[in-house]
Amino acid sequence: HASVKKAFLQNAATFLVAKLRYRATDGTERTLEAGFTRYSVVFTGERLPDGSMADAVYLLLNDPYWEVLNNAPFRPLDYEYLQALPPTAQRCYEIISYKLFTALKYQHPHAKLLYSEYCTFAAQQRYLDYTRVKKQMYKVHKPHVTAKYLDRVSYEATRDEAGQPDWMMYYVPGPKARA
Repeated sequence: HASVKKAFLQNAATFLVAKLRYRATDGTERTLEAGFTRYSVVFTGERLPDGSMADAVYLLLNDPYWEVLNNAPFRPLDYEYLQALPPTAQRCYEIISYKLFTALKYQHPHAKLLYSEYCTFAAQQRYLDYTRVKKQMYKVHKPHVTAKYLDRVSYEATRDEAGQPDWMMYYVPGPKARA
């Protein structure tokens, strides 16, 4: 009981610093630049904001987090598939699933994502030479190609805003993504 309570409190105390721009479900462009925690925890027997007593452990989502959750774009996730993946492939799935869902929804032949953006979102080291990029991403993409979530991945050389080498990654959805 004490270890579960401690885990809830540690997770709730995680402070997020976010600076992001996203297109909301209503089509408007939104921004968020804030520091916040995701939620507060109210334990069984404690008083809730409405005055009633908590009959279980309640997570009260804090306003900035609630705002993003209510307005961020939706994409379905296959949680069984997600759990079967190794950690780097899991993070890749979380990142590219938005792009693939949109591509499928609008019948585009592929989804695309800059390698530099992927590295930022995935907290992976960014390489500037194609051989290392291809080797790094092969390991990340392989489980998705094997599972037929991705049909194939291709790269197109480009440059970032600072003139550094970058690559546009093109993802062709496989049957698992289509399903």
